[in-house]
Amino acid sequence: MFYILMMLRWIKSRQRFDDRSAFYAALCGGALGLMTLIRTQSLVLLLLPLLLVLTDRLPGKSTNWRQTGLFLLTLGVCLSPWLVRNQRITGRFVFDRSDPDR
Repeated sequence: MFYILMMLRWIKSRQRFDDRSAFYAALCGGALGLMTLIRTQSLVLLLLPLLLVLTDRLPGKSTNWRQTGLFLLTLGVCLSPWLVRNQRITGRFVFDRSDPDR
């Protein structure tokens, strides 16, 4: 619910790359990262902001790419400790163990 609320606020304020839209982009990325740590299926929600940026017809497209970059950066910051931990244990970067030979 928090992710959706922040996503709606980000959509409303993303015409300019100011403090408010950057803040909402960072919050959305962090919220999605934390949700992914709980359930990996929540990564499906990553398609919404990327789809909005790719289909956007606003004149300031470069600001939208910067906001999306900030979103992806905060998502990566939230997920990187888990990926590094799994890499140390399994030897490769994985979210979860999907082997049938548990």
